[in-house]
Amino acid sequence: MGKRPLARDGPASRETILAAAERTFAEAGLSGARVDRIARRAHVNKALLYYYFRSKEGLYRAVLEEHLREFAREAREVLEAQGDARSKVLGFVSAHFDFLSVRPLFPSLMQRFFMTGGRSLDRLKAKYVLPTYRGLIRIAADTRTLAGTQAVYDGPIPAEWSTQRLPLSSAILLRCKRS
Repeated sequence: MGKRPLARDGPASRETILAAAERTFAEAGLSGARVDRIARRAHVNKALLYYYFRSKEGLYRAVLEEHLREFAREAREVLEAQGDARSKVLGFVSAHFDFLSVRPLFPSLMQRFFMTGGRSLDRLKAKYVLPTYRGLIRIAADTRTLAGTQAVYDGPIPAEWSTQRLPLSSAILLRCKRS
């Protein structure tokens, strides 16, 4: 007989719910995820899940925000560090892959995040994603300072190249290539 879902209080329960939700949302996305499944995976009752997050959408935002906040923090450290543009771009790419290596569900979550859209997710894009891209593009845009690189495209960034539609590494690949 399986474990009976329990109501638990405290940060451990919240973290357990977030971990179960992360896995479920990465597999099924927002519309495919079921609150019952998340509660079962976390070994909590649905009431506790709603107590912490108010709704499935609130839980989804919390899962995404935790990842986006941490990546934005790491990216900001790299992009604001001392050094030339080339070392910052390489540091950013390295930080990006390091982040992916310790958070294997992040790519699935991000793909679904950008496909889902919606007003509630726009706040997360505005708060974390766009500033991160802008910081990176600001550094990469001045190709004269990127030793060992040359511009692939040297005009304004067209709307279809919007950073809201491209993965972080693609913005760099479209902008610069190794000579």
